[in-house]
Amino acid sequence: MTLNTGHIKIDKAALVLFVLLCFIGCSGDMQSTKKDPVFEKWDTLAGTSQGHSPEDTPKKIDMPVSPDPKKSVSSVLGDRSQKLPTKPINLTMRQADLKAVLRAMAKAVNYNILVKNDLKGEVNVDFRSVPWDQAFTGLLKTHGLTYVWEGSIIRVMTIEDIEHELKQKVQMREIHWVEPLIDPVVIKIDYADPKKLEKTLQSFLTKDKDGKTQGSVILDEHSNSLVISASAHDLARMIPVIEKLDKSTPQIL
Repeated sequence: MTLNTGHIKIDKAALVLFVLLCFIGCSGDMQSTKKDPVFEKWDTLAGTSQGHSPEDTPKKIDMPVSPDPKKSVSSVLGDRSQKLPTKPINLTMRQADLKAVLRAMAKAVNYNILVKNDLKGEVNVDFRSVPWDQAFTGLLKTHGLTYVWEGSIIRVMTIEDIEHELKQKVQMREIHWVEPLIDPVVIKIDYADPKKLEKTLQSFLTKDKDGKTQGSVILDEHSNSLVISASAHDLARMIPVIEKLDKSTPQIL
């Protein structure tokens, strides 16, 4: 029996080629599954690096203490916050001049008192262990009078005196019937355009009867802060606007 050796050689060569191709293919797959360290690093960074916006923490601004409105006119009406003496007083006088009685009462407690010379009136008093403040204010009310403190002096005044002084002060523009300004407040602006915010807040300032703006809003570019001088009412309207507008804007990826 004769064997065809040519065909056998071809078949062997084909088999060897097939095995080599399979080995190369497997080796390629193994290499493809093994990541390049450089690309692996970038893949990790890509997976962890996401768009980041500053944490949106609500801005909270504390409202400063508002001044006592009564103190804004204390320069006109004097100060009533000082207490009158409460030492018991004994005083008996008949048909006495009102000015003399008031001065005698002040002398009894070693207090300074200022009484106008044109103050008229006669009075009968009989105080026995009466607290000084009660005796004094009662006597003033009986004669339509009041008092103010001017430093350490008790100044006795009529209602007409007070009205006259108020008119004088207003005419001299030493007082304005508007809410007093509080101490300047410095507010740091983190995200909003400070120049636009400055212009917006200026519109919240109250104007007086002559159209003059009461207070100011000034931008300090060095610190990116607004320096606000305003009434408590105006500032209370501004603060919510600042808290609303001075917020971070989320980034869009």
